[in-house]
Amino acid sequence: MMIKNFTDSLGNSISLSDRTKMQEMIQGFQVMQSIFAATKLGLADILRDGEQSYNELAALTDTDSDALYRLLKALSGVGIFTEIQPGYFQNTSLSTCLFNEYGSMRNYILSQGEIGYACWGELIHSIYTGKSSSAYLYGMERIEYFRQNESLCKIWDGLNFDLSVPQSFAILNAYDFSSSQTIVDIGGGLGVLLAFILHKYSTVKGVLFEQPSPIKRAQDLLTREGLLDRCELVEGDFCESVPGEADVYLLKNVLPMFKDQIAIKILNNCYRVMTKGTKLLVIERVIGKSRWTDNFSNLNSLVLSSGKFRTEDEFRQLLESVGFKIVNIIPTESVISIIECIP
Repeated sequence: MMIKNFTDSLGNSISLSDRTKMQEMIQGFQVMQSIFAATKLGLADILRDGEQSYNELAALTDTDSDALYRLLKALSGVGIFTEIQPGYFQNTSLSTCLFNEYGSMRNYILSQGEIGYACWGELIHSIYTGKSSSAYLYGMERIEYFRQNESLCKIWDGLNFDLSVPQSFAILNAYDFSSSQTIVDIGGGLGVLLAFILHKYSTVKGVLFEQPSPIKRAQDLLTREGLLDRCELVEGDFCESVPGEADVYLLKNVLPMFKDQIAIKILNNCYRVMTKGTKLLVIERVIGKSRWTDNFSNLNSLVLSSGKFRTEDEFRQLLESVGFKIVNIIPTESVISIIECIP
């Protein structure tokens, strides 16, 4: 093609603003990896006490000073750190997200950098096969890979705790558990939600149903919270069976890890042990029409675990196929909703 024809064609097809926007989106992985590197190096924590030169930071982190300077300059351009004078940097409100403390986003950033980034690098595999790229890369799903790696398991537990605390606040603000007697949390992780419920409702008893590894770590948390005498710990596989003899059953962020076939198996196991007057609360993100992030979360579920998030209509079809009736869908202050069901 002649250069004149090429430039004429280019001018007619792609505007400068669209080209710039597309370039920014494509380069998003560079920003993400820069944030991950800064978090792993602990730069924000070092800068808690005030400004430091990049040479001082390089000495403290055992990094190349020129390379670190480039990293700091790049992150300052997106509001993470600020160069207050040539070669000297300090924290911003945004860089506090990197702090190594509760309430920060450190565990989320590390999990995305350690696992999410690599898995998304094989997105095309998931698109071709409909299966997770985690299993393709590591020979197992993400959660199992985390559990077999001590350092990643620590990040995973921290991430779950960081996410569960604000979600548990939102759930308790939206739903009244005062009439409940025994609550079974199926696949309840470290037991954070149950701990919140048991603290607020002193007459309620809990059952945490999980696999052996998280059960052991949940025992430590519930012991520290002084709740172990009111919470039974039961080991098992929710794809095989779930405990009975409760009046409320919780499935929080469990079903998005699975396709419909396995989700139906889990729901059937719940349905078998439930009786008249009992409730199932499915607590997770319901895909809406207005949040573009929902669609990326749905894609992320495929990439990381071969699972999926669902729309309200998809939930109705899924739950009704087992025999459940949706009584109410209750929004919360967070992105998750409470789907209240009866058998």
